[in-house]
Amino acid sequence: GPTATDPAALQREAEQWCRTFKQQNESWLKTTMAKHTAGGPEFSYEEVDTSLIPPRPRTYGLKGAEIIERVWKDMGAEKSRRSEPALAK
Repeated sequence: GPTATDPAALQREAEQWCRTFKQQNESWLKTTMAKHTAGGPEFSYEEVDTSLIPPRPRTYGLKGAEIIERVWKDMGAEKSRRSEPALAK
């Protein structure tokens, strides 16, 4: 987690922490499917449906937890704004 004492540096560290958390979710948040075959186990992976409960940081006791949670919420709000269709004039 963040270690800085300066508020601006703590903000930057929280932003980096959230970017890393998002990248890890994209890489690792998958359902592993295993099938027994005559040649041995076969593995496949499926995406996890996060539409009802999106991933969020677990910041139990981390320094700067409230900043991380705010940054994560802001990142989600920004993503939502970008995905909204433009209003016709």
